[in-house]
Amino acid sequence: MLSEQPYPLLCIAALFWAGNAIVGRLAAGHIPPVTLGFLRWALAFLVTLPVAWKHLVRDWPAIRARFGSMVLISVVGISTFNTMQYWALEYTQALEPTTLLYITRDEFYMLLDSIPNWEKFYRQYLEGAYVTNTNRLMSFITQDAAERYRQLLQEDPEIVRRLPNRIVASYLNISPETLSRLKSKI
Repeated sequence: MLSEQPYPLLCIAALFWAGNAIVGRLAAGHIPPVTLGFLRWALAFLVTLPVAWKHLVRDWPAIRARFGSMVLISVVGISTFNTMQYWALEYTQALEPTTLLYITRDEFYMLLDSIPNWEKFYRQYLEGAYVTNTNRLMSFITQDAAERYRQLLQEDPEIVRRLPNRIVASYLNISPETLSRLKSKI
């Protein structure tokens, strides 16, 4: 029975999760993000209801006792995430002409098999990305706006020169007005 084999279910879950972003990108500009989020969850409800019905009936007393919490968690958590994802797919755009290079999963594994140091390179790349993101998040906690701006000027001054103030301010997690004041002082 499929429900007793977790690996196919995990693969299906990943497929649906990725398909979610693809459908969202295809629908961007045609269906409002909140409507798309509602339709996605309504469809998921209708598809899973026949499979889950007997479990819902059996577990209804426990569900009813925590129904408010379950609805709150689902609305605040998953539904909000999906709506924001659809919103980002519709309203986010590249700031400059961009070329996106990609490889398939099979090509990635072929590189692992054929280039001995590929795995080491990839691991170091992921570690570097993790450290960069962690440092950026820590800067929001440990540095004030002026320190973050000085650090950006020191590490990547090209960002400040090429991008509009509102984008740089958003990256620094400050208002455009604060960025203007900092620019006039520094």
